[in-house]
Amino acid sequence: ISGLFIQIAADEEPTMPFATLICQPEELEMLQRVYRDILNNHWFDRTEQNERLFARILIGFFQRGIVDEDRLLLEANNVARTRLSKDIKDSTA
Repeated sequence: ISGLFIQIAADEEPTMPFATLICQPEELEMLQRVYRDILNNHWFDRTEQNERLFARILIGFFQRGIVDEDRLLLEANNVARTRLSKDIKDSTA
């Protein structure tokens, strides 16, 4: 995931706040755990676009002050289930 975060930062416009993410190694490890936990759910629609979008969402939560791992996991799970779930696509077909 650190490579994904770096890639996202490089791809974004300079005005995007993701380019300035600064965190401690333990915070990056926490972000990686949450990222992997969500992506490894059977319901997550694993496309490159969704993985990149989820990384941006996760970084956004962190930048807005959601730094507790349990709360970050809860918030990330809620958004991912709503926006990045296979179930959502299946139900609209």
